[in-house]
Amino acid sequence: MLSKFHLVTERLIYVHIVCVLMASINISVRTDAYDFLKNLKSENQSFSDVILSFKKNKDAIMNFFGVLKNLDWDMKEGRISDLRRSFDKRAQ
Repeated sequence: MLSKFHLVTERLIYVHIVCVLMASINISVRTDAYDFLKNLKSENQSFSDVILSFKKNKDAIMNFFGVLKNLDWDMKEGRISDLRRSFDKRAQ
């Protein structure tokens, strides 16, 4: 009796998987802080992205340099004086 042999070909496939997981940590913030971050966040940003954007923009305070130079300070001082006098009258 002749036996039939089947030729079995083995293929070995090597798969190398690299998994990088970012750890997440829950933090508690007040409602006003959450609302502030939520208003800054766009649809394609995470809250982490918004928070890290502050780190990138630490020199952003220089963007405000000179914004008050064109104000009429004499008029502002007059309004402040008027406001203080009105408070003094009400306090007496």
